Amino acid sequence: MRDLNTVFCHFHSHSQPRYPHFVLCPYCREDAPYEAIVVKAVVNYFSPKLRDFFIETELEVQMGTTKRRADIVLVDGNQNHAAIVECKRIGVRDDGIGQLKSYLSATDTLYGIFANSTEPDDWEFFENLGRNRFKDVTRDLFWKNIQDTPEEESTQPPVDAETYYNRGLAQYNLGEHAAAIQDYDNAIKLKPDYVYAYIGRGNAKKALGKHVDAIQDYDNAIQLKPDFVEAYNNRGNAKHNLGQHIAAITDFDEALRLKPDYADAYNNRGITKDDLKRYDEAITDYNKAIQLKPDYHTAYYNRGVTKVNLGRYDEAITDYDNAIQLKPDFVKAYNNRGSAQHNLGQHIAAITDYDNAIKLKPDEAIAYYNRGIAKFNLGTDVDAKQDLHTALKLAENSGNPSLKARIEHLLQNTR
Repeated sequence: MRDLNTVFCHFHSHSQPRYPHFVLCPYCREDAPYEAIVVKAVVNYFSPKLRDFFIETELEVQMGTTKRRADIVLVDGNQNHAAIVECKRIGVRDDGIGQLKSYLSATDTLYGIFANSTEPDDWEFFENLGRNRFKDVTRDLFWKNIQDTPEEESTQPPVDAETYYNRGLAQYNLGEHAAAIQDYDNAIKLKPDYVYAYIGRGNAKKALGKHVDAIQDYDNAIQLKPDFVEAYNNRGNAKHNLGQHIAAITDFDEALRLKPDYADAYNNRGITKDDLKRYDEAITDYNKAIQLKPDYHTAYYNRGVTKVNLGRYDEAITDYDNAIQLKPDFVKAYNNRGSAQHNLGQHIAAITDYDNAIKLKPDEAIAYYNRGIAKFNLGTDVDAKQDLHTALKLAENSGNPSLKARIEHLLQNTR
């Protein structure tokens, strides 16, 4: 399910942020964890210091006839790019400086920063002089020029609700949900009618599995702003997670009454109806979500899941095809397409999909499990058992007792 403020980068989001925010896109970073450490360090460094700025990640930059994505961009209050940060994994320089300078030239951004360390003292700062000319500058000079405030004076704790809110959103986007809640608490103490702080705190609580507490925050947001569409959507998601499916649908209904073209609410209502085995109604909702947003890969995926539940495997495969075309690193779509092909007896094609899922996510236990079963059906028992043993180990490490029990039962019956 999709909540407000849960998809962050320009590449993976099709709507602009409502408020300044600091972001770390999980989709862009899930296959680059070592570089993500540096990205997180940069965001943590700048987020409490730049009160009049916000940070964007994975910003698309036109580079001649191609498009690239800049890791981090510091944006001022007038929506101008003040600085671009190019990040590489710790200790790796590669062509990172060249990439950074290309971004600066293409966008006329005044300052650039190259980071391949979690320590700001190790970062390199550049001034863009134009015409592909650059000058090394010190960090102190960068701070002086970028906001006329020395760095040490920019580290004072927040004193207003908006700053607490922005830092809370930064913490949330970095996965620091408990810290985010503290900042939202402070924002609300300073401004008790801060409706967006309530929904932000609700999102953080829901991310921690505190769905009842999250619902209370969404209730407060709706009380303050009765037409707050996203609050109804997010509250519906929290109720869904508690198994309160009918109440969740009521919230999605209200969100759609307020905003009839709200694709996310159609998608989320479809998921809830699928759980209630109201499959035809779920497909109708996914159809509407896709009609409103033709590149909505999640809605294609979810519609595929529902069609599998109806035994319509060929149609499900088509939906998974579309999801993968829109999001080539969609691990679950590969895995589910493999299962649909397996149900049609297309075991070779299924194994290819499980291979792709494992390549994208080597610790995906269910993909190893499914590939093992497909190999059994092809008569390659040795390879099949190897996959099952790998799946068993991964299931144990990830704390998935139901999958672990299924694998153990299968292994016992194939000795």
